[in-house]
Amino acid sequence: MTRRDDENKSPTGEDDVKYEANAQTLMDAVDAILGAGALDEGAVGALLEVLGEPGSAEGLDVRVMLCVVEHPVVAGALRAGEVPAALEARLTEALAELAPLFGRWMAAPLAERAERLRQRYDAELHKYELVKKRLERESVEGGAQVLARYLDTAPAAMFARKMEVGFGEAYGRAEVIRSEEDRALLCNEELLELLAFEDSFGEAQAERLNELLAELVVRLDGAVERVVRRTLEGGASEAKLVAGALAVRQGLSERASALLAMVIHGDPYAHQAAVFAARLAPLLTLHVLGQFLVDVLKSTGVDEDQERHTEGAIVASRLVLPWIGSPIPEAGYAGKPSAHRIAEAVRRAWGFFDQG
Repeated sequence: MTRRDDENKSPTGEDDVKYEANAQTLMDAVDAILGAGALDEGAVGALLEVLGEPGSAEGLDVRVMLCVVEHPVVAGALRAGEVPAALEARLTEALAELAPLFGRWMAAPLAERAERLRQRYDAELHKYELVKKRLERESVEGGAQVLARYLDTAPAAMFARKMEVGFGEAYGRAEVIRSEEDRALLCNEELLELLAFEDSFGEAQAERLNELLAELVVRLDGAVERVVRRTLEGGASEAKLVAGALAVRQGLSERASALLAMVIHGDPYAHQAAVFAARLAPLLTLHVLGQFLVDVLKSTGVDEDQERHTEGAIVASRLVLPWIGSPIPEAGYAGKPSAHRIAEAVRRAWGFFDQG
């Protein structure tokens, strides 16, 4: 009995690379250990050596883990619930180490998590192979554009590393492209000041904000959607503020969920994010912010910084919800200086996007 045939060779053919050779050696060792078809004490001990200690400096290759858990001997024992405790514990730890590299999923039995890891690994491998074929036909500059888009899909680290090794010049250029795109969102202090929607915000400021957002769209040269997505998924708060405004300007309604996450998590720009989300997806915002206010009523104290940021989220939610169909009355904040200031900024932001 042996492992899956598609694991008998390196997916990239880079057999001279140490990383690949080590994985191949370990997978061959797994076949040898389980060749007798038994999970006896000796086989378990040898498999534990192959899998290594949790958190070891060398790290665990996902292919080695899949080779063990999918081997007919181990897979059969998993189905029968007969995997020795020590091996089951190490496999569980190994899956916990590797799972974050391939996205998130809910807790599940060991066999089911192993199956999901296989599915995600195969999907990442397929994506890698498709992009690799495209890169082999591209110039360095064209390849850089392809790689910039590929990196925006958050590929598993092992495949990003393969791209860097195989297409070093284009990969380096792709990183420069992405860095320049990220900087474009933060390089204009005037834009950030206008998006604060302070007391001085009037018709002239609204016109200027429109101009700056239009210029930024041109500067990003067709990359607005992916830059907005990338930023809202993991950028700094200031960058998210700009990305949110761009999302409304470009009608990127699928980004509303990320903006609502800013509100719920008490981002410093939660009140602007509430306006952006409401403009993009009013029904979703109605549901999410309504539930948010219910949860706030049930919550207890938070630290001072978080409380200040949460104030913006609460004030914005209380104002925005009636504007998008909620039966709750619009809140008034006269006599509460900080809340009043936030409320006025929310009204100005809402009015600005009323123009378009």
